[in-house]
Amino acid sequence: MVTTRFDKRAEGTVKDINKTDKNIIVLIEANRRLEIGDKLTGRHGNKGVVTLILDDEKMPFFFLGKIKQYTEVLLSPMGVVSRMNLGQLLETHYSWLVKYEKIASEIGRPFTKLDFEFLKRELAALEIPEGKATLFVDEKEVGPAVVGFQYFAKLNHLSGDKFHVRTSGSRYSAVTGQPLKGKRLGGGQRIGEMEMWALLAHGANEFIDEATTFKSDDIVARENLRTNLETGTKLPESITSVFPHTLKTFEIFLNGMGIGLKYKDNDDLETRLISNSQKTIFDWLISRRSKRGSVKATLKLKSL
Repeated sequence: MVTTRFDKRAEGTVKDINKTDKNIIVLIEANRRLEIGDKLTGRHGNKGVVTLILDDEKMPFFFLGKIKQYTEVLLSPMGVVSRMNLGQLLETHYSWLVKYEKIASEIGRPFTKLDFEFLKRELAALEIPEGKATLFVDEKEVGPAVVGFQYFAKLNHLSGDKFHVRTSGSRYSAVTGQPLKGKRLGGGQRIGEMEMWALLAHGANEFIDEATTFKSDDIVARENLRTNLETGTKLPESITSVFPHTLKTFEIFLNGMGIGLKYKDNDDLETRLISNSQKTIFDWLISRRSKRGSVKATLKLKSL
């Protein structure tokens, strides 16, 4: 078995070969083109992810004298105020002075005293007042923006290495009964608190039911689903048979907000006490509310 950690469409050179008892790992050094999702960083903590790649002709441009200069990278201005790293602005401004040899290139040394009045005068002399130029897109003026040169590096967080697809979902933890996590172990996507809030906001009841039952730790329901898929038989309205711990945790979360759930039967909390005519606990809540005409039929305020 040979493990390759590079884009199979790229050409590269063998850098190292490691042999183990079971594997031969060949490390290949290759140049990979920038893709959407790749992570870049400057020298001031100004990291970010590539969201769009365009041809030069579609990028904004500005005029440096009479020369049309296309921009290569567009950075969000929020990257300055959020990180409060003015170093990237100074690097961009001083890059013009270094390019035209107005100052020495060692300007980036720590604790170097900067003369901002000198910087303003030189930028104005270069016809880049305050380090800004008027940008154009498709010959239409869009306004002034800071332009210049910055040092950028590509981090080893490339989108091509992070794509992961889980198919049958056959690997589960023997301790918790939940899916493993991580690409290396063939794990699945964890539905955490914030994911659950988003699903609730969109009313994705069916998916919430799946994520908190047979896709989590409802082992019996998972085996029932596997059997139905393999035999091609019709899925029952409710294939869940136990009350999974994730749904118990969600109930405790509601209890913390002073909301209690009243079930149709309350003699055994270890079984799923929902009528087969409703698929999810949320459908059951809605049906109870419609029968009683009030939310008090399903939600009971508890003392905190």
